[in-house]
Amino acid sequence: MKTPPSPTPARRAARAVLPLLSVGALLAGCAAGTAQTVGPTSGGSGSSASTAASESAPADSPTPSASPTPTRPASTPSASASPTPSPTPTRTGPDTRQQVQVITTYSGWQKSNGTIVVGAYVANLVENGGQCTVMVDGPSGAHFTSTRNAVADAKTTACGELAVAVQTSGTWKASVQYSSTNSRGTSSVVEVVVP
Repeated sequence: MKTPPSPTPARRAARAVLPLLSVGALLAGCAAGTAQTVGPTSGGSGSSASTAASESAPADSPTPSASPTPTRPASTPSASASPTPSPTPTRTGPDTRQQVQVITTYSGWQKSNGTIVVGAYVANLVENGGQCTVMVDGPSGAHFTSTRNAVADAKTTACGELAVAVQTSGTWKASVQYSSTNSRGTSSVVEVVVP
């Protein structure tokens, strides 16, 4: 049997280099594939970027609300003392007013309304502003009055008709009094029978 010849040194070197080149090519291919898979997929990058932007963007600072304007409490008016009416002056000296004549023209009992009526006027006096008052006194000390304003007439001052309601039967005495700033007077007493 024939023994094969041993390889030369050049062939030995070539055989040693070939496996190294194959390993290098393999490593280069793996590196290229890894670089391709590492790249971001379409669509994911926008979502990640927007999320990152939203997380990194500072939140809007709250708008400061306007502080309320303080209102001054309404001042309570202090209670002022109500004016006290001045007392009506009373006559301290003698009554110097002019004396006038008061005349009754009629008197009687009116059954329809239960009143004593008396008509009167002031003779020889023409003025406005005075008052006529009828005063009636009845049984058991009963006393009633009624007042109305007098009216100036052509030659006199008229009292008109004065009426007082009574409910007690018997004899009543009535008189009319006139009073003004400058004049005063009282009529004669008349009797009225109430049945």
